[in-house]
Amino acid sequence: MAAVSAFLMVACEPEEKANKPSVCFTSPVPVLSDGVATVGIAVTNYSGDAVTVPVTFGGTAEKDVDYTVSAEAFVVGGTSPVTEITITPLTYDDSKTVSLTLVAPEGFDLGQYSSVQYNMSGVIGYITFRNNSAIMTSTANIAVDLYDDLGSLKNAEKATFIAVEVDETKSTAKEGVHFEFEGEAGATIDQGKNSGVVSLNLLKQEEGCDALVLNLKPDAQFGEGSYISITIDIAGSAWDKLVGKWTMNEIVTDPQSFIEIWGEYMELTFDGFPEFNANDTFTIDTDNGKFIPDFQSAFKNYFIGESNMTNAGEYFLRTGMYGEGITLQLLNLDNINRYFTEGELSEDKEALVGVRIIKDENGNELLDMYIIDYIPHSFLKELDDGWTFDRENKPSAAISGCYLNVTFKRAE
Repeated sequence: MAAVSAFLMVACEPEEKANKPSVCFTSPVPVLSDGVATVGIAVTNYSGDAVTVPVTFGGTAEKDVDYTVSAEAFVVGGTSPVTEITITPLTYDDSKTVSLTLVAPEGFDLGQYSSVQYNMSGVIGYITFRNNSAIMTSTANIAVDLYDDLGSLKNAEKATFIAVEVDETKSTAKEGVHFEFEGEAGATIDQGKNSGVVSLNLLKQEEGCDALVLNLKPDAQFGEGSYISITIDIAGSAWDKLVGKWTMNEIVTDPQSFIEIWGEYMELTFDGFPEFNANDTFTIDTDNGKFIPDFQSAFKNYFIGESNMTNAGEYFLRTGMYGEGITLQLLNLDNINRYFTEGELSEDKEALVGVRIIKDENGNELLDMYIIDYIPHSFLKELDDGWTFDRENKPSAAISGCYLNVTFKRAE
């Protein structure tokens, strides 16, 4: 809600005193905006030099302890009037009130509203981590969301910084040794937005120092949402863990998963869609920068031969409607058929493939692969229409319902 007008000419006085200057508050209650209260002054029958209109502050709340004010008095007339005073709570407490009373300067009468009452109660939103767990590779970006009291995402009325602190009793990783915050320890939710990000960088990976717990420390104007604490597992860069031979474990995005997303909009083609084959393998040699495929299934139509492989950095892949996603290690491969079709080779043979290391229910490492850079010429060709697959940029298929997700386990 917008604050009251800066300078209002209102009828503060009865008609019989219409010729005498008068002052009054514009309303008996303040205008509230994102927890800050604003009161305004109105003046009638005066346009001369600056005149100070004193304000007496009272109530059960203590000024400069429970709240601060932008000015101690109003100024009417002159070239630099002060026609608004803002009250910014330092604490929110139902039992505490603020009262403002105008003192009429010499030659002025008081109008209709000579006092304002403000109750310092209630919160204006609820802060929560988006998830209660996360994984840090070389970096970690932890989302913080703002909700209203009905459980819907709430847009901040002004830029709001939400601080976090390291729970040293539960963390084994040490700030400044194993990790650091990128910028301040917290997240800024920009005006008009409903989420911000806490960014961290990995400094050193050390056995036994792989857990980090963060707690939200919202201002008093915000309540605590669902997840006020998050546990971050420090996994380190996936690059150093890729070495070796991998064999197919599971095709996560099977045809049914695509039908569930797109089936009500169009009929999809699955000719040449890769099927599970336990004999599908590949070998990664990071020392020499080689990706060596040995696929029996239709994946051989994508991984068409040995590729030179380079580390293309990390990539955040969005996997949900509200910004949920995962951080992937990007592999740049130079011997790929981006058409993913038998007998038809793409001219551009460089592609980006995303991978990460995860663990199965038994604690065994899996290589979680995301094929996020291809242009379909056989299966799913209906999606290549300009608003799903991005032909102009790489990776071209980096949205839900387009990428392929396959897991591999270490070969025996």
